[in-house]
Amino acid sequence: MFSKLYSRFVKFYRSTYLKIWYSLHNTNGNVHLSSEKKKKLKIPFYNFEVFARKTNSDLRRILDFYEERQYSSKSYLHKKLIEANLTTLIDIGANIGTSSLKIVDTFKSIKNVIAIEANYENFNILQSNFELWSKKHDQIKFNPKYGIATYSSDLSMSEDKSIADLTKKNTKSGTFRFKINKHNNFNKNHPKCISIDEIIKKLDPNQKIFVKIDIEGGEDYLLSKNTDWIKDVSFLVIEIHDRHHQELINSSKNVLNLLNENDFAIIPELNLLKCYNRNLFN
Repeated sequence: MFSKLYSRFVKFYRSTYLKIWYSLHNTNGNVHLSSEKKKKLKIPFYNFEVFARKTNSDLRRILDFYEERQYSSKSYLHKKLIEANLTTLIDIGANIGTSSLKIVDTFKSIKNVIAIEANYENFNILQSNFELWSKKHDQIKFNPKYGIATYSSDLSMSEDKSIADLTKKNTKSGTFRFKINKHNNFNKNHPKCISIDEIIKKLDPNQKIFVKIDIEGGEDYLLSKNTDWIKDVSFLVIEIHDRHHQELINSSKNVLNLLNENDFAIIPELNLLKCYNRNLFN
């Protein structure tokens, strides 16, 4: 009885503290600032520091660090996954990198992190964070990549809209999507396209791979072609966006078809699909 009361008290205390921490640190509100505005902050209750801007988007990325259900589960599938000792994380839509940090803190066996971020200002902070964290986690190779994860590295893409624009929130604080340029004109200011198929082919074939995908409805550009890489993935966590706007109504279509074709078990939770390669259980 006492332990349950104590657990509830700790949960209440942490929740209250984080709300106050967020309010005190969010001095710039719902804008997307230059990476030059970044500050080094300590993540509450963790022995980690992070570079972030004092805005809605960056601070919410830090608060997401506390959502235990994002990359874990109480299912037997997840217990088996932990036993598999994943070795490589490919973080697609890495933002400022807090998801990568959370995952390597959860899956201690991961020693190789490849993180892809398409927004230039976010990428600059991601890069600073990886340099910072590599000093503390010198056994982990942190590899940030500036670009858009797509089905082909030969595409030319540019920033389109954010989900927030579609839903009339009029924000510049964090969510970005990209579109294929009709005439394939490459511009030095556009992030390059990065083929996940090519990345995985360069990895050691014995790697056990975790892929996280959160690309604001850009799943169509990633999963419509050249998807042989999916069979080499042990665990996939993907955010789907059908509910956000009619333009994104097909967000889950290619995802579900591809997972079924490649024999993945699927557990929906929060706004995520947690997908386990059934080959883990053979």
